[in-house]
Amino acid sequence: MRLLARPSWLFGTIMLGLAIVFQLTALRFAPIIVVQPIGIVALVLTALLNARVSHVKLQRPAITAILMCVIGIGVFVTVAAFYATEHALEETQLVIVLAILGVVLLLLGAAFAFFRKRLNAMFYIAAGGVLYGFVASIAKVIINRVSLGNFDPLTVVGGVALLLALALGFYFVQTAYSVGAPDLVIAGLTVIDPLVAVAIGIFVLGEASATPCGRWSCGSWRVPWRFWACSASPSTTRRPTGGISRASSLPCGSLVELISADRGLIE
Repeated sequence: MRLLARPSWLFGTIMLGLAIVFQLTALRFAPIIVVQPIGIVALVLTALLNARVSHVKLQRPAITAILMCVIGIGVFVTVAAFYATEHALEETQLVIVLAILGVVLLLLGAAFAFFRKRLNAMFYIAAGGVLYGFVASIAKVIINRVSLGNFDPLTVVGGVALLLALALGFYFVQTAYSVGAPDLVIAGLTVIDPLVAVAIGIFVLGEASATPCGRWSCGSWRVPWRFWACSASPSTTRRPTGGISRASSLPCGSLVELISADRGLIE
């Protein structure tokens, strides 16, 4: 209840709600491998805002790292926009995504139950990022099926799973903010969330089936730059004094279609 009395938390929660609405709208018109990686914008804005609030000037390594992140994700999204394809998604894809989510929830639940006292910010960041990646992936499948008139009980189950993953992800992210620096949380989320969603989009939803071999490797090198960016920022060495912070945005190799022989699954 104390959080409800904090204007900054309420504002952050409202912004998170708007981010979800905009993201779902974007997923209606574009493949997930195009939409999800754009979350890199959150890292740039967070670094700039934290530097301004903390009255700390960004050093050259941090600026270089941020620029490399933006360039890397820009190239990746540009290639994805030209080659990504969407298919009419069947029950099989939704079942696979839900099954993987079930395994992930079991693993996270076991870790939380047995190692809760030893968990640190990185666990909560990773857990929140993975769950947010599944939220986007399930949302994409549901939007695709509903837009094609395929609304059935399995789609309802997918909606329930989406809400569960969203709620748990929100908890993990807010906990990460309470024990870690905002830059570190944002850097982790902008790596893990798109990585999970893009992997599902490629290997389960078949969105990269028309991509030439090797084109997707252009985006892989942005990962170390992001962690360099957060490690180069002074704010990552200090725990925030305000407890649970603002809500984050929802709002990432050569990726070859390894299961091209099974065309019936992705086309």
